[in-house]
Amino acid sequence: MSLNVQNENNLLDKLFFKAEESPKYWNEYFEALMDSELVILVSQPISKDFSGEIPLLMISDNAGRQVIPLFTNKEHLKAIKGTFNAAEIKGIKLFKTLKNIPVVINPNTKMAKVLSPFEIKVITLEYLKKHEAM
Repeated sequence: MSLNVQNENNLLDKLFFKAEESPKYWNEYFEALMDSELVILVSQPISKDFSGEIPLLMISDNAGRQVIPLFTNKEHLKAIKGTFNAAEIKGIKLFKTLKNIPVVINPNTKMAKVLSPFEIKVITLEYLKKHEAM
């Protein structure tokens, strides 16, 4: 993992705790999440310049629902038992592809956050609206 990615993701961890204390910071957290390289679990290895449908690996949450786990850094992968293929992908690129499946950010950690499909859509649209206007 490059130094920039590590620094970006330390920022995400700090922003998460800031937003937990004061919800007005969630927008800043989600903005940084979209701009960051995130770690996802994939069913087969993929290259950095991969295009097409992402072979995402899903897990079951405590209620037995299928969710997509994503991690703000490779260290948080340790919270998941087992051996997995992992890949890095820009947050906005990932979120633009997600359809009707909840996401769990940093599952089994202090920084776990569940996003419903509706929340994913709103966060993505807000980000795109802001950045297309620039």
